[in-house]
Amino acid sequence: MLMKKKFLAILNYLLDEDETVTAPERKYLLKAKNEIENDVYYPRIMNELTYVLLPLALHGKLYKNVRELYSRAMHDSHQDQEWNGISFMSF
Repeated sequence: MLMKKKFLAILNYLLDEDETVTAPERKYLLKAKNEIENDVYYPRIMNELTYVLLPLALHGKLYKNVRELYSRAMHDSHQDQEWNGISFMSF
């Protein structure tokens, strides 16, 4: 799982240095950054971030660096869910 500190460093880079980040992306990234800094439950932050960025991702409107961050957030948001095909089947 991507550690909070590393994720926060990436968010800081995108917000402070990356000029390709759009206004909608910036709004969502800033919210995630503030929540991390306020110790909100990390998996919740990842789930919310992937949820709000999903429409932009589906329409191919995420810029490269945010798209990479989105991919990592998607991975992290599902890391704790131990989905197993048999776990929900009854015999």
